[in-house]
Amino acid sequence: MELRDIFESNLIFPRVLEDELNERLRKGIHKKVISGEQWFRTPNNWYDMPAYINPYKGVYDELPILYEHHRELKGYLDQTLKVFWGVGIADSECVPVRWDLQKNHYGEINAIDVIDYFLEGFIISLRNLTKEYPLSKIMFVGNNTLFETIRKENVKPTNTKYQKATHICFGNTIGNFDQEEIFQIFNRNIDQDDFLLLGYQLNKDPGKILSMYVDNTRFERLVLDPIDRGRMLPIIAKIARHMKGLKISWKYNYENDYVEAWLGDILVFRSKKYDPIVLSDFARQYHFESLKNYIFADCGVGLFQKI
Repeated sequence: MELRDIFESNLIFPRVLEDELNERLRKGIHKKVISGEQWFRTPNNWYDMPAYINPYKGVYDELPILYEHHRELKGYLDQTLKVFWGVGIADSECVPVRWDLQKNHYGEINAIDVIDYFLEGFIISLRNLTKEYPLSKIMFVGNNTLFETIRKENVKPTNTKYQKATHICFGNTIGNFDQEEIFQIFNRNIDQDDFLLLGYQLNKDPGKILSMYVDNTRFERLVLDPIDRGRMLPIIAKIARHMKGLKISWKYNYENDYVEAWLGDILVFRSKKYDPIVLSDFARQYHFESLKNYIFADCGVGLFQKI
């Protein structure tokens, strides 16, 4: 796997994902838990929720943190390969890249996302960013795949100039997973001394958090998309059609700090919220030492190092 200039097409499609994602949806409906990658398979549902329509409003809190603490963060992240675990609309993700271009006129990026539309948007954003810094160069590779399929050989390109990497996962993406699962993925793929920069949502005031999801018709569209998709799949169409008349039931699970959406007895959506101290203690179990934790409004950004 090699980096190429951002103006060259360099997306890696390890296999056709559509059939695999449909099979995961089938299994999810039968196991009564829909996994996170299913919610974003219609990207326009995500783009249709600008500003505070989207309860995942962390990007608007991540950006002030990144700008306020940029000097300190740059000291850690400088001269490292940037590995993005999920890119979404790429607002926060472009900030560390900008830092590289401002100081070094050069940046290296490996972007991992199961949604090719998000990766294509990230490439356009990066190309536009180089036009702000015309003497700069971005070297890029994009992996269109599920996080759990990534192995170390997919992480550090053979032609990287850097010894170290900074792994970046913004937008409370970690909250879409079982926590053991996502930290096992990080532990397996991140080398000792490399950095992990996480953006997450706080668990303060659960009632307020839950209220942002309830009766939010735009967000419900995103949550229900996998069920609508299931009605078109012959193997699970009957089950999915049976769920059509059901109304989403929202709850805050105080035991594990997940916002949950239920359709009948199927968990169609979940999003974990965090206490920074608990998160740091949990990360340490997977060999990540907390270096910095920054808080603004309802968002945290934590910098960890693999030990």
